Parts: sequence; C-alpha cells; structure tokens
Amino acid sequence: MVASITETKLIVRAENAQALMIYIDKVYLNGLYSVVDIEICRDILNTYPFVKELGPKQESIPEVLTSVNDYVRDSLMGNYLDYVRKFTLPEELVDDLTRKITRVNASM
Repeated sequence: MVASITETKLIVRAENAQALMIYIDKVYLNGLYSVVDIEICRDILNTYPFVKELGPKQESIPEVLTSVNDYVRDSLMGNYLDYVRKFTLPEELVDDLTRKITRVNASM
C-alpha cells in the first residue's frame, strides 16, 4: 500500500508515505486495509497534521488507497498467495496490478 502512493507528485518524500499510512490506520482504528470509501479516506487525509507536506497531486491519494483495498478485496479476496499462483510469469501479475490499481500504471 505504501508503494502505491510513493510518488513525488503525491507524497514528495517516501517517509511521508509511511507516516500517512500509520496516521490513517490509527484514525481508522487499525482498519487501513478496509477503507474503500473515497470520501472517508479524503476526510481522514484532510485531518492529517502534515497534509501541507504532501505533494501537489495529494488529492489523488484517497483514490489510490481505496483502489488498492478494492484490489485486495475483489481480486485477491484476502489471499495473496492463492491469487498469485494463477499467474505463470511475474509480468502477468504486474500487468494485473497496473490495470487495477490507480496510478500504478505511469499513464494513469
């Protein structure tokens, strides 16, 4: 999840990504991986004490995070190991990720 937002335009510095994930998890009562409502994620982001240190495209962060959680819920059904076994090549998994998680694909 941290990797999904570790992009300069979203987060500026990699350390900000980790700090933001910790903050969201605390605010959402250890439910970071269950946030699928963009508005809830946006509300949490707006209360983040260091929001001004995030990147110029920070408004995309809620969409990215909820797309990761949607991917885990819908595609993986919570079981990553069983899911990745269906791919024969690592490239197939990467292609799947880039199609389903916002901003993982550079063209998005």
